[in-house]
Amino acid sequence: MRLQLALVAAVLGATEARADDRAQVRMRLIEAINKRDTRTVESLAAFPLRAEKVRFASETCRKFWGVSVLVRTSDLSAFVECLASQKVTALTSAGDIKVNAIVGPGFPLGIAFNADDKVIALTSSSEPGSKPLRIEPSTFASHVTNFTREIAPSKDTQRTLDARGAKGVQAELSLCVDAEGATVAVATVADPALKSYEQDVADAAHGWKIEPFQLDGKPLLACATYIVGYPAAALDQLVQMTSGPVGVDSKLLEPLRIRGSKVIVPDDATKAKIAETDSKRVIGSFKLCVDEKGVPKDISVTKPSGYDAYDQKIMREMAKWAYKPYVVAGSAVRVCTAITFIYAME
Repeated sequence: MRLQLALVAAVLGATEARADDRAQVRMRLIEAINKRDTRTVESLAAFPLRAEKVRFASETCRKFWGVSVLVRTSDLSAFVECLASQKVTALTSAGDIKVNAIVGPGFPLGIAFNADDKVIALTSSSEPGSKPLRIEPSTFASHVTNFTREIAPSKDTQRTLDARGAKGVQAELSLCVDAEGATVAVATVADPALKSYEQDVADAAHGWKIEPFQLDGKPLLACATYIVGYPAAALDQLVQMTSGPVGVDSKLLEPLRIRGSKVIVPDDATKAKIAETDSKRVIGSFKLCVDEKGVPKDISVTKPSGYDAYDQKIMREMAKWAYKPYVVAGSAVRVCTAITFIYAME
């Protein structure tokens, strides 16, 4: 037994020592990148080095933005310049143990090693062509005034919790800030009986002030995902989120649209009818749900435009749309949103 304990202690000690060594290599790598010290970077890495979903703002650096881009020694100088121009910052603590640093305004960056303790990959989370900036959670939280993951339930939600004998509640929060600084918050709970907590979380989030994120000097829609709950002890045990459709703001879904146009005009007969009205303007609202592949599956009218032919045309055109998958916590999910169309005659 003593021999077994000694062996376990030796293995744990070796593992901790290796982790410390790799942490030092990460720090040396980050320092070398920011100093544009290509020679040191080359000595710390194995080639070809993989760059996975690392986002770049500059057009000249876009060649390194892909699902898995192989960076060879001949490309290393340009690659290091692209990283240094956005700056790499080490993280001493992050919610995800695979994230060791951030790039630019807050893109998460993981630094992976091979068995020889050489850096083999730099990994991030920005799908090629994606519009929302996916920000590392602790970095996003630093832009939020009074941010907290402990969000108290409303009286209605608390009554439901008491009736069910539940000790706590938890939700997944997709928190975004648009270019104008407006908050976009969507919460999801696993238990349909506690759905009111989704609104509790959204209400709390809309009370926060969030500083917008910029890329290449331009403010853009930026998002991060959190597990929130109440009381704080409820955050210690994660629960599986519901598999039902997630309600999202149209601002989050629109950047993912890859086919179809939102500009849908009435037919000539309907235009003639609209021209006879005083306002010469119509408004219609619709509910759109898309599946995990980004394919529209459910379209319905929530507020008719007043012209059935126009409503039918809008739904036919919406059915032709296509989106990139909407991803929550690394998995594609079904989503629904509300979309409003406004047609005005000049």
